[in-house]
Amino acid sequence: MGKLLRKFRQFAVYTDGKIEWGNGSSLDTSLYRSSADSLRTDDAFTVGMQLNAFGRVFIANPTAPATPTGGGVLYVEGGALTYKGSSGTVTSFGNALTTSRQDF
Repeated sequence: MGKLLRKFRQFAVYTDGKIEWGNGSSLDTSLYRSSADSLRTDDAFTVGMQLNAFGRVFIANPTAPATPTGGGVLYVEGGALTYKGSSGTVTSFGNALTTSRQDF
C-alpha cells in the first residue's frame, strides 16, 4: 500500500492512488487501481440510475443468489446468463456454448 498522503476522519488518500472512506471512526470502503486501466473495490459498488459499459462486461460464476426483494439479480450459472426475480423465478437466457476445434 502507498504512503498515506492525506487523512481526515471520513476520508483518506494514499500516494498509490487508493482512496478510502468511512463513517468517522473507521475507514471501511476503498477504491483503488488494481492494474493498468482498472479500478477495483473489495466491497459493493452501487449505481443509482444508470451504468454504461462500452466494451465487455465480465460476470463470474458465483453461487446462486438468495431470492431478492423488490427487484432481481442478473448472474452467471454454469456459463449461462441467468436472472432471478423477487418471486423466486429463475430465467436462463441461453446455455453456455462449448466449442471444439475442427480441422479440415
